[in-house]
Amino acid sequence: ISIRYTYIEGLPDNQILEEVFTLLSNVFTIPLDKEYFKSIYTRKNILLCLCYYEQEIIGCKIGYEIHETIYYSWLGATSSSYRNMGIASTLMDMQHNWCRKKGYTSIRTKTLDSNLQMKSLNHSYNFSKISFEQSDLYGIKILSEKSLI
Repeated sequence: ISIRYTYIEGLPDNQILEEVFTLLSNVFTIPLDKEYFKSIYTRKNILLCLCYYEQEIIGCKIGYEIHETIYYSWLGATSSSYRNMGIASTLMDMQHNWCRKKGYTSIRTKTLDSNLQMKSLNHSYNFSKISFEQSDLYGIKILSEKSLI
């Protein structure tokens, strides 16, 4: 399989954002709100890590700065056809390495309590749970943080 990885610093062009939105919408069990996704336009120090199979985006990891020392890993997904190939781990490694190079000392993420694969991946990367929130639409969300130093 011809898989390649790349990343984009800052806002990507609209075509890439549309492709990423489509991937996320196809993977997430709860529909992704387009306006919520468009909030990326207001974020600082955006990083979009991508995995391609030929010309198709099959994996992504999006993050942005929430504090000069804290990065937020916002949305990520791997196409169901390409699961269990280490794509999510590679994208997470790319994001964490980039964050270290940029001087961030920690990274945060929220995960739905029902998302067992993401909870397992976060656990394997030594994220610590710091709080929980209840959402009527999504159920319990877990806020986790990891030191990058």
